[in-house]
Amino acid sequence: MDANSTIVSTVPRVRKASQPDEIVVFWIVRDSACAECGEDLGKGRFLRMEKDRPLCLACADLDHLVFLGRGDAALTRRASRYSTLRAVVVRFSRSRKRYERQGVLVEEQALARAERECLSDAEARRLARDRTTERRPSCAASHPSQSSPASPPRTRCDTTSHSKRRCSTSRERRARTCP
Repeated sequence: MDANSTIVSTVPRVRKASQPDEIVVFWIVRDSACAECGEDLGKGRFLRMEKDRPLCLACADLDHLVFLGRGDAALTRRASRYSTLRAVVVRFSRSRKRYERQGVLVEEQALARAERECLSDAEARRLARDRTTERRPSCAASHPSQSSPASPPRTRCDTTSHSKRRCSTSRERRARTCP
């Protein structure tokens, strides 16, 4: 092999949905039963898969954890940091044919501590959010409104100008178009 040749790895890249040591709990979409105690698990309950066997939270020793739904990133980060045991809750989306993260299971005292911290600095986080919004122009402000009948048809944005601002909907990000 000469000095200019490169080595190409033949190992396929696999995208991991979660950390390897992370506990994953499933929010089930159909009835199931615990393999250990035989309890019926109805639709909407949580279960943990261990060695290809479904277990209820009591049998998996996770029944002391409380559910924290998605939506508040600061609260989730802090509660996860303070909890000694944490589990990610996922639910299967039939339309997207994949598991989607719904929230986390954390210890109750960790959640209480995280809520206190979030309440104490809520005003500072709101001010920081406001400053960021003022600095970042919105799509509506950077493009004229195209809602009138005389408006020209939608066109693709210039990629360089588009990457400097953030569009609000995923369709706009995918198509790189703005209203």
